[in-house]
Amino acid sequence: MTEESLKSYLIQIQQQDIEWNEIDVNNVVREMFDHIQTTDIELKEKLIEPLLSEMVQYHLTESALEALAKKCVDEEHLYKEIGDTVTRYKMTRAFSMYVIKELVERDVKDVFLSHDTFDLLKREVILYTNLEQDYRFYTEDMGWVNSVRFSLEALYAIVQNTRLDPAEYTQIFQTVMNKIFTAQIIYQYDEEEITVDFIQLLLEKGFSEQKIIDFLERVPAFLEGQKEKMTHMNYWNLYKNCKSLLRSLYIRLDLCENQPLLLAEVKKCLSKISFTF
Repeated sequence: MTEESLKSYLIQIQQQDIEWNEIDVNNVVREMFDHIQTTDIELKEKLIEPLLSEMVQYHLTESALEALAKKCVDEEHLYKEIGDTVTRYKMTRAFSMYVIKELVERDVKDVFLSHDTFDLLKREVILYTNLEQDYRFYTEDMGWVNSVRFSLEALYAIVQNTRLDPAEYTQIFQTVMNKIFTAQIIYQYDEEEITVDFIQLLLEKGFSEQKIIDFLERVPAFLEGQKEKMTHMNYWNLYKNCKSLLRSLYIRLDLCENQPLLLAEVKKCLSKISFTF
């Protein structure tokens, strides 16, 4: 199917000119993946992504969803040219993580993934989050490719899932912190708010408050150490991401009034960090 044909067909689906029972949804999903490198941003963001989300939620069989999960995490999709920071392959990786996010979010409600597939997605989301070095979130020719945000949302859903072993909370917490504490860019799209949501969820699930306090106690010394190794601009990025997270966490904890020790540590941490060279 050509790109123009796919766009026309998806518009008909979106406008309900075609009934879902008349659609070969598995074939449509294949076509979506084949055209995810499109330069037509409307096709990607107004048609492919919302309709794929609807298919995951309502129209694909469980066996098709299992197959889709495994397709997303292969070398040609989630890991396509991983480590690259300049090419359009970021679109493929971001789209794959978007689909994974949709799958694990649905699994929280419906528990349709097999245990093996859930474990596979959990491992691959953690690995991908650690490996991805391309922090581009939007470009004129690719549109939204914020795979970091998608991975944070996927990890949130994975922690929500009752099948996750609590022994894995620490690894996931460290993965999220490592991604937020980056010097490559300054996050701009509420990534720190998603991270605060994630921290609160971990606490609700029984994750040790003391482990978070211990982590925060190390932050000022960590920043000081990085200051000696980084350029002025890279350190500024790291500092701003760190401070944004701490401020958001402080406000949320202050409003909730149920974690006084953690709130005090966040306040102490904020008072110790600075952007002086």
